[in-house]
Amino acid sequence: MTNTQPDIDVSKLIEAIGRKKLRTSLGLTNKSISLAKRANQFPANWFRIVRALAEEVGIDTQSTVFIQHFAMREKSPDNQEGSE
Repeated sequence: MTNTQPDIDVSKLIEAIGRKKLRTSLGLTNKSISLAKRANQFPANWFRIVRALAEEVGIDTQSTVFIQHFAMREKSPDNQEGSE
């Protein structure tokens, strides 16, 4: 079943995927995940991994609601981790 709720945000995405799974899949710290949650936006370079993890839990990743939660920048919110 696909989640097509228009009110999905970064906090709900993190909760649905699981903070630990997200952190280990991206190779980041809890601080990086927390900063993305606070900013309500993921760095663009997290897109492929977050999209794959979101699809695993049934979130509609084709919607603009999902895509709008990614910033078009090179670094993570703390500008220290998450670069490819």
